[in-house]
Amino acid sequence: ASLNPDPLSNWSHDMLRSYLFYVKTAVHPTLSRSAETLLGTYYTRQRASGTSARTTVRLLESLIRLSQAHARLMLRPLATLQDAYFAILAVESSAL
Repeated sequence: ASLNPDPLSNWSHDMLRSYLFYVKTAVHPTLSRSAETLLGTYYTRQRASGTSARTTVRLLESLIRLSQAHARLMLRPLATLQDAYFAILAVESSAL
């Protein structure tokens, strides 16, 4: 049997549920120094830009959690720059 070229279509509901349970319980990533720097710089620039109505410490905490969640889904023990970029893009997209 040939596999469907779409990798997501090869995952059954039960397989996806098992994967999500595994990453939620077994993977607890920490932020890399570069990810910390990027998130801190983004947060600082947001504060300085005058859009401080939505720029609170909760924004920085959310960015960290989103970065760690993305790293967790990728099965990485360390949240990298890629994970931090994802978090920033998610936050920016939600503000549109």
